[in-house]
Amino acid sequence: MCNDYEQHVLWAEYCRMMASLALKIPTHQTELDLPQADDVRISEPAPIMRAEREAAPD
Repeated sequence: MCNDYEQHVLWAEYCRMMASLALKIPTHQTELDLPQADDVRISEPAPIMRAEREAAPD
């Protein structure tokens, strides 16, 4: 299992990809929600994507 990955997606690329899939980006999301990083470890917070209507289990 990989315990180290990179986060090199540019905000503009993310926006284009979402538009090409006809998916909306929530208005509260900004470039700050997709920080670039050379090393992200499994124990560190990282950006994720989930459906807007999805709720966390209680």
